[in-house]
Amino acid sequence: MRNSIEFACFVNNTGFSHAAIDYAKSLRGLDIDVSIRCIHNSPLLDSYNEEDKKWILESIDRSKVKSSVQFRHLIPPRWKPLVKCDKNVALAVFESTNPPREWISAYKNADQVICPSEYCADVFWSAGLPIRPSVVPHAIDSDFWVPRIKARENGIFRILSVGTWRSRKNWKNIIRGAELASMQSIPIELVIKTDKGEEARKFYEENVLNKGLKISIVSSDLDYFQMRELIYSCDCLLSASVGEGFCMPPMQAMACGVPVICAAIGGCLEYVYDENCIRIEPRGYARMAVMDNIPQFKNQEWAVILAEDVSDAICKMISVDSDKRQNMISTARAFVENNFSYRVVGNKMSEMIFGTQA
Repeated sequence: MRNSIEFACFVNNTGFSHAAIDYAKSLRGLDIDVSIRCIHNSPLLDSYNEEDKKWILESIDRSKVKSSVQFRHLIPPRWKPLVKCDKNVALAVFESTNPPREWISAYKNADQVICPSEYCADVFWSAGLPIRPSVVPHAIDSDFWVPRIKARENGIFRILSVGTWRSRKNWKNIIRGAELASMQSIPIELVIKTDKGEEARKFYEENVLNKGLKISIVSSDLDYFQMRELIYSCDCLLSASVGEGFCMPPMQAMACGVPVICAAIGGCLEYVYDENCIRIEPRGYARMAVMDNIPQFKNQEWAVILAEDVSDAICKMISVDSDKRQNMISTARAFVENNFSYRVVGNKMSEMIFGTQA
């Protein structure tokens, strides 16, 4: 009898949802029946390509047949409508260090807990789980996210930053850091991919004094083909969040052969090394009473990464010589393929849940 697994998850245009779908897709090539239970009214598929849309809808139809395992790619408050299966596996991910007590109680009732990073596994174990969670990193389609040779255009260094328009993504210091770097007679364009383009534009107009820093804002939903083209069009990707459970865009850029600047925090530590990117080391950690008006983020600690730190990293990236840059690119690509590909993650997921590999 074939193993079967149901992914209970969001099916929308967020990175959290895409991570769930990538987990599911990593199991498609194995001898496992995969179905998807969309936990909201209907799937939102604007950021998925046609092939994925078809597969997702077919997988949702298959959820009408009971699976032996349910994988809850959800925070515990969203578990309430879910029916217990023969085996319930839950994803545990958190951007800071002190998850809510009620989450820990919920995870204790799961048959198995999986985290996408060693960082998250340590956080939840320290918070009271009796067994340290298994680590299965988020997956990336390394046959899709592939390098492409790109000629630099117009002498302008294009930097891409991706994330929701939230304080924990550190947009204020990203934009100010790019502005400071542009004051070093470096022509820079900061490309912002976010969900609230008008707010991003307003912040730029009200706060950036050096209008020599060019800003481009992309707020529409992009499918993977469009997102890959956006990454290809830039000279590097910059991520300077103050808290992350994993974070996919830097890994996508690494797979695409685009150099990465990334904060050395949280789940990013799974793939952020001096050999494959420019690291931004936090100055320390500060407790915040409120973060993004999200209840579970009250009184949490967040990394301190200032505009000067971002600027220094940008200038360092621009000054890297061609040989070192190429070595950084090839090292990053190999690391992603060897550790986060569908093949690697699918086999690890299968072994952790079912005790078998393909």
